[in-house]
Amino acid sequence: MLNIHIFFACCCLIVGSRPDFVCQKGQYVYFHYFGPPVCLECEPDTYLSEDNHTNINCSPCSRVNVHAFETLLKECTATSDTVIGCIPGYYKTMDGAHGHVDLDCQRCKQCEGANGAVARNCTETSDTVCCRRPGMFLERDTHCSDNGEYVCQRGQFLDLSAPTGPKCLDCPPGTYSDKDNHRDTNCAPCTRPNAIEHEKVEFNCTSFSDSVIGCAEGFFRVVRHSLSFQDVDCLRCSNCEERQMYTARPCGETFDAVCCQRPGAMIQAIGEEGRGICLDEHTN
Repeated sequence: MLNIHIFFACCCLIVGSRPDFVCQKGQYVYFHYFGPPVCLECEPDTYLSEDNHTNINCSPCSRVNVHAFETLLKECTATSDTVIGCIPGYYKTMDGAHGHVDLDCQRCKQCEGANGAVARNCTETSDTVCCRRPGMFLERDTHCSDNGEYVCQRGQFLDLSAPTGPKCLDCPPGTYSDKDNHRDTNCAPCTRPNAIEHEKVEFNCTSFSDSVIGCAEGFFRVVRHSLSFQDVDCLRCSNCEERQMYTARPCGETFDAVCCQRPGAMIQAIGEEGRGICLDEHTN
């Protein structure tokens, strides 16, 4: 046991004396009894999201707790943790009481009785708001008020065709509205991926949020200068093996792989396309 402690103490000294030795996202530092340290890929069901680090362990992936009404939104990868949401009819709340943020799924409120009108639908991160009648204005986003015009909320549009007067209806499938306190008479169509441009859906469109578009396997996303985060280009990831080079940083969702002449090289990101250079080589 003493030899193991001595070994890891020496490992820390080695890394500390080599400021140029770092690993990238999806990798951890592995020490040999003999020879220099190397970067290895995170084992299955573990991840590491840091760049230019000297961590010797990857973190375990978060797991979905079906008994807590959770559902899987996105699988864990070597570079990012699992994305967990709530099943339909539940929403997430934030609780920092224990010094960290917990995600807790709570049942959405049902509007009944005197407050039987839905003023704002339940969303992934907020509860239903119930008022005495439809279209009441929401002050400070949570309190019903008779002041203001007839308005609708996220996931709704204003229907002016009803003989009884205007009313808020839910967006039909394939459309959404992400506005609060609005009078729009139509919901916007959901963005669809362009397979020819190597796009795919990262998060599905809901009645109150548009689709989130990402890139297919083997491509990374570049967001161009635009008011819309959907204005993206998918570029093919560099293949370091084909170039007979080492992968200093694997390709990620928003950046390209960086290929260097030797393992463990320190890199620097440059340009809007997430590219990088090997600092001690200047050849990438």
